Amino acid sequence: MRKSHLLILSLLLIAASACSTKKNTAMRRGYHNLTSHFNAYFNGNEALKEGIANLSNAHIDNYTQIISVFPEGTEKDIMGITPLMDRSIEKAYKVIAKHSMEFKGVEYVKWIDDSYLMMGKASFYKHDYEKASSTLDYVTKKYNKNPERFDAYLWMARTMIAKNKLSKTSAYLSIVETAQNEGGLLKQTKKMLPLVQADYNIRSGNYETAIDYLKKGISINKSKKTRVRLMFVLAQVYQRLERNAEALDMYQQILKKNPKYEIAFHARIFAAQCYDAGSGSSAAIVKELEKMLKDSKNDDYRDEIYFALANIAFKDKKEKEGIDYLILSAKYSTVNFYQKANTYLKLGQIYFDKREYKKSQGFYDTCMTVLPKDFPDYDKIKTRSEVLSGLVLNLTTIETEDSLQHLANMSETDRNAAIDKLIQEYIKEEERKKREERERMAAAQNSNLPNVANANSNWYFYNAQTVAFGKTEFKKKWGDRELAPLWRLENKQVMDFGFEESGSDTIPMDDSAKAASNPRDRSFYMKDLPLTPERIVESNKKIEKAYFELGRIYKTELLEYKDAVKAHETLLSRFDSTNYKLETYYMLYSSNKSLKNEERATFYKNLILSKFPESEFAKILSDPDYWTKVAAQKNVGEQYYEDTYLTFQSGNYQKVLHRCDSALGVFKEISLVGRFDFLKAVSLGKIYGNDTLKALMNVISSNYTGDIKQRADDILAYLGGGVATEISGGSDGGTTVVLKELYKPSDNEVIHIFVCLVDAKTSNVNKLKAAFSDFNGLYFGSDNLSVSSLYLTDNRMMISVSHFKTKTNGLTYLRFTKNDRGLNDMTAASNPVTFIISTDNYPVFYKSKDESKYLEFFNRYYSE
Repeated sequence: MRKSHLLILSLLLIAASACSTKKNTAMRRGYHNLTSHFNAYFNGNEALKEGIANLSNAHIDNYTQIISVFPEGTEKDIMGITPLMDRSIEKAYKVIAKHSMEFKGVEYVKWIDDSYLMMGKASFYKHDYEKASSTLDYVTKKYNKNPERFDAYLWMARTMIAKNKLSKTSAYLSIVETAQNEGGLLKQTKKMLPLVQADYNIRSGNYETAIDYLKKGISINKSKKTRVRLMFVLAQVYQRLERNAEALDMYQQILKKNPKYEIAFHARIFAAQCYDAGSGSSAAIVKELEKMLKDSKNDDYRDEIYFALANIAFKDKKEKEGIDYLILSAKYSTVNFYQKANTYLKLGQIYFDKREYKKSQGFYDTCMTVLPKDFPDYDKIKTRSEVLSGLVLNLTTIETEDSLQHLANMSETDRNAAIDKLIQEYIKEEERKKREERERMAAAQNSNLPNVANANSNWYFYNAQTVAFGKTEFKKKWGDRELAPLWRLENKQVMDFGFEESGSDTIPMDDSAKAASNPRDRSFYMKDLPLTPERIVESNKKIEKAYFELGRIYKTELLEYKDAVKAHETLLSRFDSTNYKLETYYMLYSSNKSLKNEERATFYKNLILSKFPESEFAKILSDPDYWTKVAAQKNVGEQYYEDTYLTFQSGNYQKVLHRCDSALGVFKEISLVGRFDFLKAVSLGKIYGNDTLKALMNVISSNYTGDIKQRADDILAYLGGGVATEISGGSDGGTTVVLKELYKPSDNEVIHIFVCLVDAKTSNVNKLKAAFSDFNGLYFGSDNLSVSSLYLTDNRMMISVSHFKTKTNGLTYLRFTKNDRGLNDMTAASNPVTFIISTDNYPVFYKSKDESKYLEFFNRYYSE
């Protein structure tokens, strides 16, 4: 017994001695390499692999675009794997803290750099790109002799791609490529390098370059799932480059690998669209797609099938058939907003190219209602939609006002007859719509009547699989909602529709008001008629402005110079004394120059020179060096403005007014003029008070666009949401009330706090604090966040989570809270308001206690 006790004691002493990292011995190196690898590092790496697998399984591809090389999921998917990533980071910290053996700058435990690398990867998958970048950068610098550094460089490249900083990506890739040529890469780095190179080039639009990297990635990666994904990406790249034969061959190779149904379906759909109209008939392909339409497994893909049929029809020069298929695609697109947007976008583009702008605007307008913000060229699509909306608005204004004036000029008998005709047309149209709806419902009932005796009924609610799928799709979009009125709204307390109980002070609509809102009553058509001279003048002003704007849009936005000339010449013929005459002359001159109609261009040039000799347009036309002189003048003007602004900052507002008046008499460059006008208006506001400031800001907002208008609008907003402070210095020697901004915008690097405001009387604050603590531990366990609470007012309690090192981190936390069903359910009954606030603005908010003013500021400066 004594010998066994001595043996155990000796082993314990040896183990204790081996645990030390203070001495560099072979036994201790072996112990720490062994235990770090098979304990903390192993568990952390398993958590990382599990999280990546879960993310890959949750990822939903957007097949309207080239699918992503790496399946990285959405932010909601990221929430699901955050606990696993935090576990991975925690284990990495444990390895580093307990097992590092560094002597004279050399690390003797080989799992330390791997742990830092694991930490960087886990941060990447959490979308904590700042922490990922700093950790990976540390690996490249600290362990600059180890091959793991190239893996870190590759993950830094992926981080830059994820942050859309493509210009910084190539440098990291070049380092890894050089190491590859020298044979210095680890196996996993070799396998991932061509994938990152392909991803980078696809996102950069370098499709030809991406092809070789995709081929290499396919050849060296043995995982079937990875190979099939890369093959699909390669096929889509071929198709994007219109190398349809190669794309078709690749889709067929994918189908031979028996992939999962979603990939197989899209491979067939895209393969069909590789059809070459010049090499044969499309009949067999169309027949195959029509067969796919009848398969119930494809019910949720009908929009994509119709879209494919449309593309084939367009290749066969069957435009009407193609458009009909696109209409069907839009009709059956219920859950895939990318496809729905793509369909409406294509319809809009078709009519835009045909110069049928009214039809095009309708489709672009509908497209914008479903267009995801990450859709390629979102801003360009939005701009075109806005241009077309402006065009149609002006066309509609002209048509409407002309029709109203025509009715107003009729005799009462003829007018009533015309209105009665409009009413009959309205009634017939309503009856037609009702008839079509009845026929549609009857057809639906005939084809879908449930047969209880038939166990295999196709009716939706007798099919357990379709019901289950429907419930899943509903939860994806709406979450778990209670069956109740207004079920679409998560927070019903903030909605006020203005309905009152009977017996309230609501004023009922009188008979005349009801008649004026009824399209079956003459009053509906009479209410807007310009029957007085004043109304006629008002109507003509609308037409006059609409013709001017119509011509401007045709000329500057759509480059339709003939239509621009027609609109502007109509303006001049109908309104000889128009206030837009000078600008219209110049645009007619420019449009005719573009049409190479020198005779008409010279005609309008001479009109400008003779009737408006002192105008800027006349100077442009008479002096070829005008813009050179303006540029030189701008440099002088910029310096003059800087000096004037310094005068403004010193508080000498009268001198500012004098300098601004002098500048406005000399400088003509529009951006300079706008800034001097703005500075003059603010100085007048400083002297005469907020009423003057508000009136002048309204003028500035009306007369300018861009930054000047935005600054004026901001001040107008502040007048309703800022704080007024009394200071001395008015023109009469008394005090003047001037506006100061309550809150200050902050840089990204400023520390922020998350705030949740709830009703103090209806909330269990301790439970809410516990819920936030649990939430933090689950998703932000490595951030060391703290939760606190205090009363804001007698009725409002403030729960705070702090601190976030950057604004970006705070916004990420805010988004996570909004996506968490548990937190939302916990706070739903407490009229919650959530936001983040900088540490500078926090005490100001607590002192003012005004939610609405801060939320106005928050929505302006923190919107994403």
